[in-house]
Amino acid sequence: MSLEGSDNLTHMLVGGLTALLNTDLDVGDDGILDAIFWTELVDEVGLVEVGFDGEVVDLLYTDVLLGPVGIYPPAHVFRCPDGDIWQLGVFGNLAMDTPGASNMCDVPDLDGDGIFDLVDNCYLANPDQTDCNSNGIGDVCDIAEMTSQDCNGNGIPDECEVDCNLNGIPDDCDIANGAADCDANGILDSCEADCNANGIVDACDISSGTSADANGNGVPDECEVGNLMYTSFEEPLIGAKYFDLGNPLLDHQLVNNIGEADVEYVATGAEMGFTAWYFNTRASVGLTDGDYVGVTNYTGNGVGAYPDGVNGYQMSDTDGKMQVVFDAATATGSWNVSIDLFVQATGWELDDVIIVEIVVDGGAVLSLLNTTGQDIDALGIEGAWFNLIQDLTGFTTATLRVSLDSNAATEAVFMDNVVFSSNAIVDSDGDGIPDTQDNCNLPNPDQLDCNGNGIGDVCDLADGTSFDCNLNSIPDECEADCNTNGVPDDCDIANGTSIDADGNGIPDECELS
Repeated sequence: MSLEGSDNLTHMLVGGLTALLNTDLDVGDDGILDAIFWTELVDEVGLVEVGFDGEVVDLLYTDVLLGPVGIYPPAHVFRCPDGDIWQLGVFGNLAMDTPGASNMCDVPDLDGDGIFDLVDNCYLANPDQTDCNSNGIGDVCDIAEMTSQDCNGNGIPDECEVDCNLNGIPDDCDIANGAADCDANGILDSCEADCNANGIVDACDISSGTSADANGNGVPDECEVGNLMYTSFEEPLIGAKYFDLGNPLLDHQLVNNIGEADVEYVATGAEMGFTAWYFNTRASVGLTDGDYVGVTNYTGNGVGAYPDGVNGYQMSDTDGKMQVVFDAATATGSWNVSIDLFVQATGWELDDVIIVEIVVDGGAVLSLLNTTGQDIDALGIEGAWFNLIQDLTGFTTATLRVSLDSNAATEAVFMDNVVFSSNAIVDSDGDGIPDTQDNCNLPNPDQLDCNGNGIGDVCDLADGTSFDCNLNSIPDECEADCNTNGVPDDCDIANGTSIDADGNGIPDECELS
């Protein structure tokens, strides 16, 4: 069966059809047929797409699924012979499905790799059918036809290998060509942590004696005064879109997949470990359809530079609840935890939930952020990095948990720079807001920022970047200006620039005669 398209589609061969032509079989669009509209189901198959960021993918009405091919539904599927399982065909063989002609089930295997030519993705022997870039062409043919390069001759197209500096050349080829790798770990120095910014990887600073590492955690001592445990996601691996292989209808732990972004990490060296979990809150596909979650260096859609290093951790389009749980930290006396967060600006829905919380001493939960029952769009937290901090004085054990429950690719949260520290929380202006979270170095406990530029109104006015013609402490650009002349209406009236005959505070030129 051949059908070139771009949407999910369910094909059914039925007998005794009772529905009328053009009848909507799923009026509620909930993925469940409203009734059985036939007396016999002869055969069925669903063609699956992934879709692009922000696209609403159509529903399917069968458990017999094939695809996607890349992000698109397959264009060619077949069963050969009748009664066998459905299989993916090759896009180039669309013309073979000619009505009335014999099925091509007996075509030969010209390259002798055990895959008959009808479904073989390469005319050269490749029994594993590896296609790492998902372009529908086997890697062997990609390399042979030079549509992909293979600089190290290992049979893997370069675009599928680790390329931490994103220069289009696999890291091992960069190193072979002279790029620095001072600790010979196969990772370019330019991609490794250099906390003191001296141009030398931390591990090499320590091994050469340039920096001390008294606690043996792989971080130069000069970079961690007061830091007890932390991560900026520099050690875990970035990778391709993550596909959860678990059952989306059951709560379960998420595990790393080869070639995909790390979602979990076992503590080694400087980086704190973390695990990831999926909870079925929406009876949907969860992360099985492929989503951008896990460790990332993505900087688009306003994310920009990460607060610490070049990586962070992303959660988006979770179709359920995804939760990241960091290793438990222990301390006594005065200590705290902080985390940097970026909430992507989009049209969040009321059932979308972001939670950042601390479980202390194995029981009580301290909330840093919980949007349950709130409109995220109305909280003023979108489109810029911000810091959350929690005093842990009096507790001895703390576990940080961050979760997102959403159902759209544009609904994304990024985090970075998680630090448990014994350094004191500093509030230089004494307004009750820690300096790491304060949007102004002058007292402003309400943190008002009416123009949304990330700087408190108090500082905008003090710095002269905003004006306040009526001295009411509100920047002029945030006040009513019906004639759009850049001057608040009440100042226009007070200055005589506008007339207000009825004294209602609205310039006459803005009122109907």
